[in-house]
Amino acid sequence: MQRQWIILIMITLIANIQASVVKQKQTDSAKVKNQYTADLQKKEAIIKKIHALMDEINANLGSKEKFAAPVEPQQATDVVDHDEYTKKEIIPKTKPEEGKKSKEEMFLAPTEGKMTSKYGYRENPVTKQYAFHKGIDIAAPKGTKVVASAHGTVVTSAYLNNGYGNCVVLEHENNIKTLYAHLEKRLVKPGDSVAQGQTIGTVGLTGRATGPHLHYEVYKGTQSINPEELIHY
Repeated sequence: MQRQWIILIMITLIANIQASVVKQKQTDSAKVKNQYTADLQKKEAIIKKIHALMDEINANLGSKEKFAAPVEPQQATDVVDHDEYTKKEIIPKTKPEEGKKSKEEMFLAPTEGKMTSKYGYRENPVTKQYAFHKGIDIAAPKGTKVVASAHGTVVTSAYLNNGYGNCVVLEHENNIKTLYAHLEKRLVKPGDSVAQGQTIGTVGLTGRATGPHLHYEVYKGTQSINPEELIHY
């Protein structure tokens, strides 16, 4: 009889403990949800303050040059940690041969605009450090269409948090890849086949950018090459 009472007491204790655990989980879950909601509200409030401050600054600038948010949070979709196609890059030691004609030179310019930064060493406009610039920058109004330089297959369409922002990478014949960064919108997805001249996105300033422009890179295998050797304006 005494043993039965002990067993009953133990069962009761276990039941109370389980009930307490369930209750604690429910309480913790409610706290997490409340904290998440509060964090979202704080984030939205901060974003509103940033845009309000930028509007105030732009109103007082009195010039055509306007400040813009370098990253629009709603555009940061499909975020990945790094760019698979540049992490093993080889910085070229010599300039590609000039005067050599090939099918690779039939590439189209990816967008219409003004080239503001060339391929090679330069002072980074964001970090102010002297570093190798793996492509060219073409300044253009936000929303300007960006086209595929040649027919190929989309291998990347994601928001890259290495500074490129919204980015599309195409794979072409002859082991060539082209990269289109800082896009406002990505209009293709991985696996899509694209034709030369097809619109694949629009110019933006996502990622680390001081203004709306397209950062454009070309790779032969794992080595970046000067896009100006291939594209026609």
